[in-house]
Amino acid sequence: MDAPDFTDADMSRVALSSRLQELSESLRLAVAMEDNAPGEVSSLSAHLWSLLESELPLLQQAIVSYAIGRGGSWREIADLAGLAEGDARSRWAAPQAQRPGDVAALTAALDSWYVKHAQVEPLARVRDPFSRLLSGHTPCGRDCLICGKYEGRAVPAWAGFPRPPGGHLIDDGMWRVGHGPTPYWPAGTLLIESHRHFLDYADFEPAEAATPGTADQAADRPAQGGDGSTADTPVLLHGGHGALPPVAGAEGRRHPDRAGLHRRPRLLHRA
Repeated sequence: MDAPDFTDADMSRVALSSRLQELSESLRLAVAMEDNAPGEVSSLSAHLWSLLESELPLLQQAIVSYAIGRGGSWREIADLAGLAEGDARSRWAAPQAQRPGDVAALTAALDSWYVKHAQVEPLARVRDPFSRLLSGHTPCGRDCLICGKYEGRAVPAWAGFPRPPGGHLIDDGMWRVGHGPTPYWPAGTLLIESHRHFLDYADFEPAEAATPGTADQAADRPAQGGDGSTADTPVLLHGGHGALPPVAGAEGRRHPDRAGLHRRPRLLHRA
């Protein structure tokens, strides 16, 4: 969407969601923030109190602007706040805020932020969880996460990274093999992905059907230990993306919303 396509209601929603994003980030970091020793003044308590004291008025202003921007009345605002209408107006009526320099970029950033942190929520599987709410925007459908990550789009961390930890063990133009994203996958877990997007094994082209065994064997070698044991490599088909057949000894479960297997490594002792 271009900036002229944004309505006043869109702008107030962008402002509200940006405020919520900033507050969410501050509270997320506070979850694991260290505090002073027991018996001392709590630095965490002081931080949170100061945060809420400064942020809540700003959030209230954003909520009011959003409600008014989408056609709400000051009577409705007064009822929400438990105030007389005149008191609500005097507290929150403010000049129209100036539009940010690049509203489209801000909207895209909110989409990426949501996908990054939502993880297992259904909206993490679409590229426009926030911008789909704005007028004039045609919502996107569910995406192939493997295609998305290699095209530079935001995807949940559990879908992996364009450059996996340690780089790809194999990237021959047909298959990619790399370690699964930590800490979502056990050590030794490999993702075996096709370059080409297709639905399932039945869609293999002749060259793809002829090469899985070779890539499977090559991927298994780095996991072998000096004592002859091995952590079995997994198989994962992402969103219709092809992958190698299951490896013997792997423990897997089929994903209900995609064609493929998620296999966890298991230590095998070979005679």
